[in-house]
Amino acid sequence: MTNYTLMAYAPEAAQPFQQTIAAARDSDALEAVRRFLRGPQGVRQVELWRDDRRIATVERVV
Repeated sequence: MTNYTLMAYAPEAAQPFQQTIAAARDSDALEAVRRFLRGPQGVRQVELWRDDRRIATVERVV
């Protein structure tokens, strides 16, 4: 398992929401990002980080 950091940005939030997730593969971590974007309506952008490197940025289109 690899630890990933999920950073979620909402326009009205002063600080991004940060959560650490564990996943076996990058694709599993990206699925967690997709599920997160279907949740809180204020979130517009989610970044996925591994080992201090951003590996994905996903934006919600409204």
